[in-house]
Amino acid sequence: MENKLLGIVLFGLSVPFLASSAVVLDTADPWRVKDGAEVLSVPSAELVKVVDEKLAKLPEKPAKGWTCGGWQRGRRLAALIAYECSVQGALQPASVVVKKADGTLLAAGKDYELEKDWACVARLAGGRIGADETVLVDYTYRPQRLDRIVRTTEGKLALRAGTPKASNPVLPVAVDGEKLLATLWLDGRTEKLAPRNLYRVQELAYPEAPVWGPSVAERLLPKTWAKLEKGEPVTVLAWGDSVTNGGYLPEEDRWQGQFIRRLRARYPKSDIRLVSNGWGGRNSDTFRDVTKAPSGSPYNYQEKVLGVKADLVVMEFVNDSFLKTHDALKMRYDQILADFKAHGSELCVLTPHYVRADWMGLADPTATVEDPRPYVKVLRAWAGRNNVALADASLRWGRLYRQGIPYQTLLVNEINHPNAQGMSYFADALMELFRGHEGPGPMRSDRQLVWSDEFNGPALDLKKWRFRRTMYGNDCVYSNDTRTARVENGCLHMQVHLSGRKDKKFMLSEGVSTLDTMVFKYGYLEMRARMPFRHGAWPSFWMQSAQKYRTVPWMAETDIFEVFSNPNTVVANIHKWGGGKHTMLPGGEGLPSRGFKLNEATVNDEFHVYGFEWNPREMIFYVDDKPYYRCPIDEVHDFDTKVIPGMGGFHDPEGIIFNNEIFTPGHGWCPKGFELTEQDAFPIDYWIDWVRLWQNPKFERKYE
Repeated sequence: MENKLLGIVLFGLSVPFLASSAVVLDTADPWRVKDGAEVLSVPSAELVKVVDEKLAKLPEKPAKGWTCGGWQRGRRLAALIAYECSVQGALQPASVVVKKADGTLLAAGKDYELEKDWACVARLAGGRIGADETVLVDYTYRPQRLDRIVRTTEGKLALRAGTPKASNPVLPVAVDGEKLLATLWLDGRTEKLAPRNLYRVQELAYPEAPVWGPSVAERLLPKTWAKLEKGEPVTVLAWGDSVTNGGYLPEEDRWQGQFIRRLRARYPKSDIRLVSNGWGGRNSDTFRDVTKAPSGSPYNYQEKVLGVKADLVVMEFVNDSFLKTHDALKMRYDQILADFKAHGSELCVLTPHYVRADWMGLADPTATVEDPRPYVKVLRAWAGRNNVALADASLRWGRLYRQGIPYQTLLVNEINHPNAQGMSYFADALMELFRGHEGPGPMRSDRQLVWSDEFNGPALDLKKWRFRRTMYGNDCVYSNDTRTARVENGCLHMQVHLSGRKDKKFMLSEGVSTLDTMVFKYGYLEMRARMPFRHGAWPSFWMQSAQKYRTVPWMAETDIFEVFSNPNTVVANIHKWGGGKHTMLPGGEGLPSRGFKLNEATVNDEFHVYGFEWNPREMIFYVDDKPYYRCPIDEVHDFDTKVIPGMGGFHDPEGIIFNNEIFTPGHGWCPKGFELTEQDAFPIDYWIDWVRLWQNPKFERKYE
């Protein structure tokens, strides 16, 4: 059945999403929205007036001017305080009246200065406000509001208005059965609706990736994972800046508190101890600077970070975002990684949350998935190159707009400190590392059989297979008849014979392929076969990217296995072909580290199951459910950046090919000693019992 879900590819991850909402702003009225012919009026946010607010001991503006942030330029107006900062843009500056306790009016620019954007009041030198004096302030501000635009259970367009708040507004509670179409965020600057206020709902939650094989923790945090699985004690160190310190939230609401609570629920037999060390306003280098964190300091790197000797260190530093190049990050993080390894700790790095849009260089918060900060890109690349576990919280923050959530409303100080909900996305990203399949066969839980051939018919099913010339032995006869390829005894039986000719001594079939009938992108593919492990034989189970669906100007080749004229070993490989050029994994063909050895004494009499896991992250090659080679296929692991750069071809749909080939001098490639001769035993038999493909139709595609 054709998959009805739309999809996108995000960092190599194929995910489903809803068709975009059709809600738009009504150009005829700045306070209306439309969905087709239906029109909905939106009430503007009512201004709030504050009278006689007391401000005591106003700071004096420095003679040389301010060198601090706008929210620090005086005493903040109480109604517009947002934790350490103030709400930007909500104050109506013309409404501000400052007066003495007896009602005497004070003059702006003479007695006091108003920071109009950040709602702060400071006294001026020579003015009429004393250092210890309390003044009264009248002002008006526009509160924020989050509204839901919904389709009711009766099918009508409706508005569910939220409660106005100066900062951190929350969405109104959803009503069962109603379909959420869009969110309207009316911030303090909203005098009329604009595109920046409208967040169309395109997905209801973060699209968790399907689980492909062992968890990231099992692969990259093996010691911690093993202890948790065995129920042994584990110490986790949360190391970072003010986001890790999180003093503005209860401990249980901070990212590490939420993560540890979930980890304990997953591994109830393990005694999991949490140690936190977060230093506000600092970065990872500050901890390592003994002049700033000397011995005895609660932040001393040797004593309070490395000295914990944690099993797992989770590193969060949004304040490292100034590291914008790979070399700058590598110089610092390589040493940190080496330090933790020397102390027996495993490292996991967190990508940061989203902060103020202008700080991030974020042009449009209503339509951006990709984090624009260079630090995030180089951190992902560094983690990939060094096999360091990466919990990608940034990826989750970047998709909030698709769920109708303005991420700015999750910042308690309006600039960079996430609230409990914002912290939960860190915990989500960390727990994703511990998601994995039980057992070696990754197809067993969330996939279904979508295509197969059991070879039980009277002949090869030409609706599924075509003969295709994939090899070019000019001293061979290629004959696609029942002498060289036929269905018998419930198998596809491919044979090589002597031809009886003097010029072309050997007869065999072309490749048997699905390239013209079925190609697929991602999934778990396996086949059961008995193959010729012998001199001169070159049987294979492999794939090519289909010309019709290629997104790059080169062809990808995936060799699930090949047998190179040997008695017991299958070998995996991947290749790039294009523009008359060719490149493959380092080490060339037949590299032992990419091989699996079977029992030489019995292998020619036995059937074995050969499996292939393909997902956006990697390819995994199996024999009898045992993984023997893993090949990452993300851009970080490009094995050739000069001849044919990029890894995109390994994410294009591919078709299946079987070959019962042979090594002869007439082939373009025939290593010395591999040549088949007339003195070798014939026929050469390749029996394929069945081939099966499992996919999760939500994330993986089949094209027929």
